[in-house]
Amino acid sequence: MDQHRNNFIEKAKKFRLHFQLTEQELNDLLQNKQLKYIGLERGVKTLTLDLAESIAGIYGLTYCEFKETNQGPPAIKDLPVATKNKVEKKEGNIKVGQKGTRNINENVIVVLSEYSTDDEFTNSQIIAKFPKDLIKHMTGKSIEWNKGILKDLVIDTKETRPTSTNKKPEKIYKLAKKIMPEVREKAQEKIYKNAISLKSEK
Repeated sequence: MDQHRNNFIEKAKKFRLHFQLTEQELNDLLQNKQLKYIGLERGVKTLTLDLAESIAGIYGLTYCEFKETNQGPPAIKDLPVATKNKVEKKEGNIKVGQKGTRNINENVIVVLSEYSTDDEFTNSQIIAKFPKDLIKHMTGKSIEWNKGILKDLVIDTKETRPTSTNKKPEKIYKLAKKIMPEVREKAQEKIYKNAISLKSEK
C-alpha cells in the first residue's frame, strides 16, 4: 500500500476515534452494504476508491476534502444527519450515574490514546478531558495510576509542574507506551455498555 493510502487510513482512524465511534458503527454508516470498514485499520481490508469516498461522506466531506492535510474533523453540527445522530446519541449515553467513579480507568485510556509515547501530562490535564459529569465526580480525587489497566502505562517523572491555582504543584507523568487502537476500542465499549446499563437503572 502506498503512502497516500496509509495516510488516508490513519486519518480515517483519527476521525473515528475523535467522534468515539467503533469500527462496526462505521460499517453501519456506510450506505453501500457491499463496503466494509472493519479490518481497514489493521491492514486486512483493502482501501478502494469507493470505500475512501464513502468514508469521507460519513463526515460530510468529499474524498478530496478529506485527504487535505489541513482538514480536521468537522463540528458535530456539520455532520450528516445519520452520523450526527449516532455521535450525539453516544455522547448522551456517556453518563457516570450515581456511582460516579465507574470506568475512570477506561476514560483515562480513551484520553491517553490521543498521546504519543513519551508525551508528558498531569493528573488534571487528563481529568479535564473526561465527560462533564465525570469531571464533577472527580473533584478532589486523583487518578490511581498504579492500579488495574493503567499499571505500567505511565511513568512518574519525579518532576512537578506549577498549577494555575494556589494548590501545590502537580506531578508530571510520561506515557510509557502508545495506546493501541484495539485497547481504546475495548475501553470505549465498556464505557458505553455501563453507561446504557446505568441509564436503564434509573
